[in-house]
Amino acid sequence: MKSKYHNRPVPERLGIAKGFFETSKKDPEALEILSKRSFNAEKIALGYSFYDEASKEFISQQESISGKKETNSEFKSLFENLSKDFSELFRYSKIAFADNKEVYYTLGLNNSKKNSVSGVFKELLTYFGNIFNSGTILQKLKNYGYSKDDLIAFNENYKNVYQLYLTSKKEETESIEKTEKKDEKMEILDEFMYELIAVSKIIEESIPNFMKRIGLVL
Repeated sequence: MKSKYHNRPVPERLGIAKGFFETSKKDPEALEILSKRSFNAEKIALGYSFYDEASKEFISQQESISGKKETNSEFKSLFENLSKDFSELFRYSKIAFADNKEVYYTLGLNNSKKNSVSGVFKELLTYFGNIFNSGTILQKLKNYGYSKDDLIAFNENYKNVYQLYLTSKKEETESIEKTEKKDEKMEILDEFMYELIAVSKIIEESIPNFMKRIGLVL
C-alpha cells in the first residue's frame, strides 16, 4: 500500500494528501475513529501544515524551473547568434592583423577559436578589452566592414548576452535549492502519509471502504 503512494509523482502524492484533508473533515465519525488510532485533531492539523508547506514549495520549484527554461531558451538563441557573428569577426581580424604579431596576440587571434560558452566569452573579453585602445586597430577593422559604431554595438550585445548567461546560472542554482527544499518538505509529508495509509488500511479490514470514505484514493 505504501508503494502505491510512494511510487507516484509529487503532484499525485500532493493530490492524495489534499483528498484526505478535504474529505475527512466532512466526516466527524471517521475522524473519531482515526483519533483512536493516533490520528487525533492535533496530529491531523500538523499533517495539514506539512501538506501546505510541501505544496507551496512544489509550486515555487515549478515556477523556478519554468523561469529557468525561459531564460535558458532566450540565452541559447542569443548566444548562438553572438558566437556566429564573433566567429566571422574573429576570422576577418586574423586576416587583417596577420602581419602585425603584436596586435594578433593582443586580440587573442593566435588561439584556436573556441566553441564552448566559457571559451567564447573568454575570447570576447580578450578581444573587446583591447580593440578600443588603438585607432590603428579600429581603422584596420573598418576596412573589413566594421566601423567603430558597429564594434561598440557588438560589444554592448556581448555584455548583454553575458549578463543573461549570469542570470541563467543564478536561476539554475536557485532551482536546485528550491528542489532540495521541496524534497525536504515532501519527505516530511510522506512520512505522515505513510503512517496514515497504514493505519487506515488496518481500519478498513473492519470498516469496508474506510479509505475511500476519508478521501484516501490510491
